[in-house]
Amino acid sequence: MDSDGNEVVIDLSPVIRVYKDGRVERIFRSPHVPPSPVDSATGVSSKDINISSNLQARIYLPSNITANNNQKLPILVYYHGGGFCVGSTFSFLSERYLNLLTSASNVITLSVEYPLAPEHHLSVIYDDSWTALQWVADHVHENPETEKEPWKFRENLRRWRQCRRGDSLLSKIWVFVNPLAENGVDDPKINPLVEKAPRLAELGCLKMLVCVAEKDELRNLGISYAKAVEKSGKLVEVVDVEGEGHCFQILNPEGDSGKDLINRIANFIKQ
Repeated sequence: MDSDGNEVVIDLSPVIRVYKDGRVERIFRSPHVPPSPVDSATGVSSKDINISSNLQARIYLPSNITANNNQKLPILVYYHGGGFCVGSTFSFLSERYLNLLTSASNVITLSVEYPLAPEHHLSVIYDDSWTALQWVADHVHENPETEKEPWKFRENLRRWRQCRRGDSLLSKIWVFVNPLAENGVDDPKINPLVEKAPRLAELGCLKMLVCVAEKDELRNLGISYAKAVEKSGKLVEVVDVEGEGHCFQILNPEGDSGKDLINRIANFIKQ
């Protein structure tokens, strides 16, 4: 119970508690920070946008983008970690990490602020994550029904080149949207905007990078997933980092291991 006598019905300390009256206490949290016109450490610029009336995201642009250049860059669609129930694209941890990753990879990054459980069902989280991917596809392909993001986004987005990434359990979102993006969907129950799937199929990934860490309790799950994907015929590269724990590159991106993994991810994206 809390200090007011409210009964705890779910206790997943030190991450989250849910009380009988419906209140959710997120114990593990990182303070929200505003987007930055120019990050002093990386030169990356960021901006918050509305993808739909109830779905937000933060866009990151590397320092070498200008309004008048002709360079087209890949886009990284990112889903933050947090076990579906904590975390935010607007948090300090996400902002710091994505500034570094955007700079090292020289990509445009779209980080999705999907809704969290338990207030929202997992189907809503998946559906909104899929909607974000469709929004990107509508910028790659001319779609008059979608209001285009004017902030140096459309004119600098490279056609046909896209990466998708998730950290921690939220890589499950990537696992969900990736087959839809590559194969299309034929079940209108999954998403009412099914007709957009063929466009997304052209943005499928040809190779996958799976990153695990020696002291991470989810390490074996990640390795098993990589083997299953490889067995299905995909090209898979596995990075297994010694001596580190869960999401170390986000919690300590300035450490040697964090810097090395960010560079490994960046080099993979550049391929």
